Amino acid sequence: MIVSLPLMLFATATFRPERNADTTLLLHDVTWLLFIAYFPIQFGQNLGIALGVLADKSAKPVFPRWVGYLNVWFCFLLPPVVLAFYFREGPFAWHGLISFWVAAMAFFIWISCMVYALHKAVKDYPN
Repeated sequence: MIVSLPLMLFATATFRPERNADTTLLLHDVTWLLFIAYFPIQFGQNLGIALGVLADKSAKPVFPRWVGYLNVWFCFLLPPVVLAFYFREGPFAWHGLISFWVAAMAFFIWISCMVYALHKAVKDYPN
């Protein structure tokens, strides 16, 4: 739902191009704010992954420790996203450097590393 609802709202905003521009702008703003403000759920997910990875004291852990630290690092980069609700311009706006671009780059670094780590963990898993 975190991704599906904003995508459905984007589709709704573009469904009738003849609609009043203010209505389209409202749907656009709601969609972007929902899309970037999912951080509490992502924060909990990443904290859970980090705790699970860092607590694994087995001889051959499923994930290397850097995966746990990566998830902690990502948790610290998410909270500034909420500032988008208070700023319309500047680095803290929904399209600004901090609220959008730093979080987006952190997300793509995180997802790339997690795909790599998951692929390696599945490949190394004994049958």
